[in-house]
Amino acid sequence: MVLNHTEIKRDENLPGHANELPAFIVKENPRLSEAEQLRLEKRARIFIKEAIIKMRGKQWDLASQELEDTRRVCKTLNWPEGLVHVDEMREMLVSKRASDSLETHSRVARERFTKNQSARAQRVLVEHTRLDQLHEASRERMSTLRNVIETSKTLEIGRLASMLNLDEAFVKNLASGWVDRFGFKIVGDKIIFGNGNRNDFIDALAKQFSS
Repeated sequence: MVLNHTEIKRDENLPGHANELPAFIVKENPRLSEAEQLRLEKRARIFIKEAIIKMRGKQWDLASQELEDTRRVCKTLNWPEGLVHVDEMREMLVSKRASDSLETHSRVARERFTKNQSARAQRVLVEHTRLDQLHEASRERMSTLRNVIETSKTLEIGRLASMLNLDEAFVKNLASGWVDRFGFKIVGDKIIFGNGNRNDFIDALAKQFSS
């Protein structure tokens, strides 16, 4: 009987090791000489080692093929202990492959979620910036309008429409209501403030047209 055993330093990060194949005992075999059996045993250990390397690299299909080659050699050698070991390795491969697939799926899902979340945050930021700019523009517009109304005796309806960023015809339709409400007069295309209530007029414009 010949035992083929080679000491290999154990690496806990590997899923298995070539020396974990059980010892092979040369048998009486009319088809295979002792030298041929030992040669095949060596090939089986090489296949196992390659399978381990490929499993560590997550090359699942290649690792599976190496295990099938190992199994074929074990059957040829009538090596039941080797077959048991190969089957255990195959179960380990299936488990690790499934775990890797789940991990990959989870990672992709997390990356997609993070990307979508970042995109949403960017859209919110852009919208807030836009609204802030609109608010600031409106504030400046109303500030300018207040200054014009407070310091002027008259104001052209066209200019008022422009300052409010409104259609002139629309503002003309509103002007008739301002006459009675705030005590103004309209002469031609001008609003005559006179002794009318300018402050209430400015506040009403700010409430209705500021954004």
